[in-house]
Amino acid sequence: MVLRKFRRVVLDVKGFTIAEMMAAVGVIAIVMAVAVPSYQAIQPGMRLNGAAREVLGKLMWARAKAVEQNSTYAVNFPNGSYVSDFQ
Repeated sequence: MVLRKFRRVVLDVKGFTIAEMMAAVGVIAIVMAVAVPSYQAIQPGMRLNGAAREVLGKLMWARAKAVEQNSTYAVNFPNGSYVSDFQ
């Protein structure tokens, strides 16, 4: 008897109530209100870190080529961007 009632209750559930949906939207809004400003504060540091890694990669590549070919390599950084020169 109890098992039949339990099955009927479980099978009768068709979705979420509007109150449950509003509560979920409220929680998501609060989490986003906290997360977005934190992410925006971290973003410039992440860009700088990425640019530094890119410069390091180009310098390491030029060094490896210079050692491999026993010649001089130069890396130029004109106008805020980088270009590799081979000598």
